[in-house]
Amino acid sequence: TELPAPPKPPLFADRADDELLGYGVPAEWLNDVRQVTEDSLLVLADRLPGEAAEALLELATGGNPRAIPQVVVTSAGNEEEAVEAIKAGAMDYVVKSAENFADMPHLARRTLRASRRRLEQQQVEERLRMLSSVVEQSTEGITVGDTSGNLLFVNEALAAMHGYVPDELLGKHLSIFHTPQ
Repeated sequence: TELPAPPKPPLFADRADDELLGYGVPAEWLNDVRQVTEDSLLVLADRLPGEAAEALLELATGGNPRAIPQVVVTSAGNEEEAVEAIKAGAMDYVVKSAENFADMPHLARRTLRASRRRLEQQQVEERLRMLSSVVEQSTEGITVGDTSGNLLFVNEALAAMHGYVPDELLGKHLSIFHTPQ
């Protein structure tokens, strides 16, 4: 007789409430989300709001889903709570008032713009890391200099071609590579 397969581990047991809520998981579903396994994820995803289901499927496949921009709206807040909310990823913290309620459309537009800028910044940083990795690992010699000919960057390949390590060349003039004829 075959032994039954061991139970599969929960996929999101180690995720913080704030993270899951940031993906659009309703608070009343947090316990169910924490217990879901790869065998039950699709059933649960079918019952969740679309943005939450998409985020959890992205997480389960090793991706990095985009959190929904959040604004904390409270009836009675204080500075410490506001700071904690912003540290936890909220885009803004608003105390309920007639004036703030009237300003909600503007607040929503501002939050979406800030969220788009944050996402664009993350994409630029990721692209920069990728390109930096390509340049660093290239077997071709690559250098960057300023308009006066001073070396600002030298990759490992170029430095090795000339018998240096990159740090030895930074700040030197590119004439260091020219031998007198």
